[in-house]
Amino acid sequence: VFTDNKVYTENQPLFVYGKATPNEDVIVRLFAPDETIAKFDQIGTDEDGSFNEVFLTWPEASIDFPFGTYTLEIISSEQPGVSKKIDLKFT
Repeated sequence: VFTDNKVYTENQPLFVYGKATPNEDVIVRLFAPDETIAKFDQIGTDEDGSFNEVFLTWPEASIDFPFGTYTLEIISSEQPGVSKKIDLKFT
């Protein structure tokens, strides 16, 4: 699982891509600096297990989306316990 950048600014898209089990729904969670969930979604994989999607476009910084370090977590819905976390900076 990958993102297109590690540092993001306001109005910049967060592109998530990778490979998982074919035809699986992977769970994607974005944790804010205070460890609350800022966004949650499911992304379906193709027949070959690949996926790519703009998960979100970073908004203007606010109380709900403050600047700081966010953690993106991708979880397999088919393989219990399989997940990956990526730290991202919103500046």
